[in-house]
Amino acid sequence: MTYVLQDYLNIYQRFPAHSTWKKSDRKERHRMLTEWQNCHYSEMPDVEEIRSFIKYNPDLVYERPFFLKVLVPCIYADLENNSIDAIRFMFEKNNDRNIGTTSDFVEIFCEASNWTYTPFDMAAFILSKEPNNKTVLHYKYKLMSRIIGFTIHEVPCGILNGMNGAEKSAIPKMLENLNEFEQVCSVLGENRKAFIDLCRRLYVAWDEYLDNKSSYNNFVDYLDKHHICYKE
Repeated sequence: MTYVLQDYLNIYQRFPAHSTWKKSDRKERHRMLTEWQNCHYSEMPDVEEIRSFIKYNPDLVYERPFFLKVLVPCIYADLENNSIDAIRFMFEKNNDRNIGTTSDFVEIFCEASNWTYTPFDMAAFILSKEPNNKTVLHYKYKLMSRIIGFTIHEVPCGILNGMNGAEKSAIPKMLENLNEFEQVCSVLGENRKAFIDLCRRLYVAWDEYLDNKSSYNNFVDYLDKHHICYKE
């Protein structure tokens, strides 16, 4: 076992993940983890050793510090060598409730890369080699569902693109993303027709509303006057 993994194991053997500690214990655990993160190790594990370590130590905590220290270097190696073992493992270790959040391992890697890569870049890297990888397709489905759902979060007040109101120039790309989402749903057998139809209807309505804003009090007024349903 490489020293970086042995040291991590030692910390959690001394401070088990689900124990209740005194304040002094929490401070000591934090100090040891920080030292572990900052320590330079001459030898780092490959993804197979990491996989084996996690398998035989299922009760340890594997969160952002472990991921950044141990797995991220393996992912960079994959990208350099045009391989996917570590990248695939990154997707496999995610779970549904973390997708699209700050606990999402894919998001953590992209942040560590200063957003040189996006989650969709990483998914595409796997799917270019394994087009039917259900884990990655499911990840893409959940993330796209979350992002697209947010675009209609403020309806009937308006359509969002990110945190702001969608500009007219953004609508073609949003419709393109919706078509891609529809394809992913089809591959996975997910019936989201009502949701997709709603989004497409609202995107087109928003596009037309932006062309004629002076004729309406607001987007609600436009939807009502054109008898456009804005509920799924």
